[in-house]
Amino acid sequence: FEQPGYLGAIDPAAGEIAAIARSHGAETIVGVDPISLGILKAPGDYGADIMVGPTQPLGVHMNCGGGVGGFMGAEMARRAPKSVVSADCVVPVPTSRRNLRRRGYNQAAVIADALAAGLNLPLVPCLERRRQEGTQTALNPVQRRANVSGAFLLTGRFRDVVAGSRVVLVDDVITTGATVLAAVEALGAGAPGAVVAYAFARTVPLSTDIN
Repeated sequence: FEQPGYLGAIDPAAGEIAAIARSHGAETIVGVDPISLGILKAPGDYGADIMVGPTQPLGVHMNCGGGVGGFMGAEMARRAPKSVVSADCVVPVPTSRRNLRRRGYNQAAVIADALAAGLNLPLVPCLERRRQEGTQTALNPVQRRANVSGAFLLTGRFRDVVAGSRVVLVDDVITTGATVLAAVEALGAGAPGAVVAYAFARTVPLSTDIN
């Protein structure tokens, strides 16, 4: 079902409906607009097992000053697991210069800034993206890994900050994990104590077939 409905109303029985479906071995899929339901309450709190819906509206609002991006980071701070709360610093995944010129912002940095503020942790923009071989969108998992291999670089002036630290690596969405793994590899040059990847959303794989 869809939350809110086409008239903008939240169905108060959504959780009950989901519980009934689950008791019969079914899953509940909720279609949401993240700038409406997402601000009111997390879809999981309404009984959703799987959430579907556009995240693009979030980017539109970040383009106008980062308000919703800030909400995303603040919610991530509020719901952060212990491994994130106990970290020493927050590191955003950098975007390419081309994307930065086109969008005017780095979505991961907007989210990371709000997350760091919410957890009272330092924001450490220690990674640089040294190349961008086109978009990841149309690539399969193997191609994605090849596309971002060696794409990130740890800047020298932050090596001492990263060394031995528990780092939270922040991105907006984790799809196959290729970008995050490439960023973790770059952070490894600074010998961090631990790295935890944390994103606002991740995709649910429909298949393990990557051919």
